[in-house]
Amino acid sequence: MAESICAVRFDEYALPGFEPQVEFFDEKGQFIARTDFANKKAKVIVEFDGEGKYHLMGNNPRAEMEKERRREYKLRNLGYAVFRIRWQDLFTADVFLRIRESMNSRLADFR
Repeated sequence: MAESICAVRFDEYALPGFEPQVEFFDEKGQFIARTDFANKKAKVIVEFDGEGKYHLMGNNPRAEMEKERRREYKLRNLGYAVFRIRWQDLFTADVFLRIRESMNSRLADFR
């Protein structure tokens, strides 16, 4: 549900080009991550942070958070800006305006 709301917000804040469930691989073809949303042209990733995933199936939340941190580091090393959205962010403009600013800046750099 959160991802659906996020997709609507992309439209409302004029953030085109985001695709859901984009997979990323390193230079050796090894899987890095499947992201909630990515705009490959602008090199921007948006991840919805549902805290429940850190507690699923009895996993150690601290270890899961560390795994997520390393995953994000790999995505940033590919040149992507990564934005994390929480439930409360879905209902305010701030993060979506920052995403738009980042997209505009990054797209200007590629021209």
